[in-house]
Amino acid sequence: NKDTAITYNVQKAYNGANGFQVGSTWKPFVLAEWLKEGHSLNGSVDATKRTFSAGSWRYDGCDSYGSNWSPNNAGDSRGTQKMTALAATKNSVNTAYAQLNIDVGPDKTKDVAVRAGLPENTQGLDSNASNVLGTASPTTLQMAGAFATFAAEGVQRTPHFVVEAVDPDGESLYKPDTKGERKFDKNVMAETTYALSRVVQGGSGSYASNLGRPVAGKTGTSNESKSAWFVGYTPQLATAVSIFRYDDKGNPIDIGAYGGRGSITGGSYPTIAWTSYMQGAMKGMDVEKFPKRGKLPDVEKPKNKSGGSRSAPVQRNYDRPSTKKKKQKKEEKPKETKAPEVEDPNEDSKPDEGDKKEPPKENDKPKEPEKPKPEKPKEPEKPKKPKEPKPDKLKKLDSD
Repeated sequence: NKDTAITYNVQKAYNGANGFQVGSTWKPFVLAEWLKEGHSLNGSVDATKRTFSAGSWRYDGCDSYGSNWSPNNAGDSRGTQKMTALAATKNSVNTAYAQLNIDVGPDKTKDVAVRAGLPENTQGLDSNASNVLGTASPTTLQMAGAFATFAAEGVQRTPHFVVEAVDPDGESLYKPDTKGERKFDKNVMAETTYALSRVVQGGSGSYASNLGRPVAGKTGTSNESKSAWFVGYTPQLATAVSIFRYDDKGNPIDIGAYGGRGSITGGSYPTIAWTSYMQGAMKGMDVEKFPKRGKLPDVEKPKNKSGGSRSAPVQRNYDRPSTKKKKQKKEEKPKETKAPEVEDPNEDSKPDEGDKKEPPKENDKPKEPEKPKPEKPKEPEKPKKPKEPKPDKLKKLDSD
């Protein structure tokens, strides 16, 4: 018997199908662990494009070193040498997140995903360094549930469809557990949410800002554009949208070009569809703000395993005030040239007094204007000369 219909929201055991690689929507799991271990969003990350040696990401319990790994960024562009974790999140820089994942340990990243709500038997859920790029293939529902944990400030609840089941007598037979269980620190979640809100405010998921209320989320595009995602949430609701394509044998293939786009990425149609759906789903709901950011756990930071530099990068917000100061100095320099007259407040009145004394000294100057007066009468004498045969000379001048 062949299935005539398949739902991609659940696993095969429930007449579903395997999920699809989630791409960069996996990065928030790495970020949550990075923040938990005492780092900050302003922490330095080496985003240089390079090859990580096979032994650089080995963790406790790992049976082998794996192989060398050379991650690329979108369009195979080279990463900036240094940037903050916040900038790496906002712009979804693969090379930067490769370092983050190796530093915290890909096994811990996997654990974060499981605690957030992904099943341990999720297809492709491994503890290798490349899991940061979303090599796992959970279902759309599972990713929505995991991000709902972030929206709930770290309390995980299993998604459910049935609110309650009762017997003919009205006695309750089943109710889902809606209390949930705390899996993450509140402040770590608030910081993670803040970073994901920057993805929407000027980052790869900026179209979602059209929802007109606080939104946090992450875009994702798998290798060769075989799947594209946007998973986002407001304080009240989390939603995941994925676009994918399979061939007749059930193998994932390139989504292809649609709507004038050469390829589909998470920031395009998935984000557009997410926004359109949420506009209707949240209609009539209050506009709520995300929790305020708090103090992160004070713990000893783990050693840098990637070999990348952690020296603080130059921050743009640090440059701005410094440039302002320079401008002020430049404005003060011309003022200093006028300083002899303005430097001392008492001198403001002195020049005025001096002006009163100077006029009598300038009595000699009016004599100078008198000199031109005699010259003026000399000028009228010139017209007398034209009466003389000098006009010929004037003609010659005209001809010159």
